[in-house]
Amino acid sequence: AGMLAHYSEVALLTADTVGNKALGVLEDYVRDGGRLFVAGQSASLDQQGHKRQRPSFFGQRLGKGECVYSAQVPPPDQLAATLRSHQKSKAPGIDAPAGVVFNVVTQPADHRVIVHLLNYRSEPVSNIKIELNQKYRSATLLSPDLSRSVSVAITQQASGAGLVTVPSLKTYSMLVLNP
Repeated sequence: AGMLAHYSEVALLTADTVGNKALGVLEDYVRDGGRLFVAGQSASLDQQGHKRQRPSFFGQRLGKGECVYSAQVPPPDQLAATLRSHQKSKAPGIDAPAGVVFNVVTQPADHRVIVHLLNYRSEPVSNIKIELNQKYRSATLLSPDLSRSVSVAITQQASGAGLVTVPSLKTYSMLVLNP
């Protein structure tokens, strides 16, 4: 329960077997204001592998939070957009072409956010847009494809969100966002 408190959204996508205690923790997480996204047959079996009815809070508002249910696991981009649509979400939005995958990691000790970008395409990609849902004082791009680290400008949009544009991605880059 303590670990989930750090997240405004949690996704349960392919975990058919979920223990009763874990299911109770997820229900409390939602009740306390979290947003849980559940897909497919998740939690359809208890810890002994016995079938269970879909939990009553799936697809419902509960307490201060909500549980969103989808019959099928959505494509990754759609899932990311759904999770980011939550008003408490601090995750950056990333607009990258197919073949570019990314991962966002927060370093709790110093609140830095690191966006890892990996290009599986055969050609470099340019102008990847990253929309920021919280304020950062600086953005630095690190990559084995670059001879040195590069400071990247954070521009303010009319919506109030910040925007960072990664000018080019050959193979791998890491964007470090400092609060």
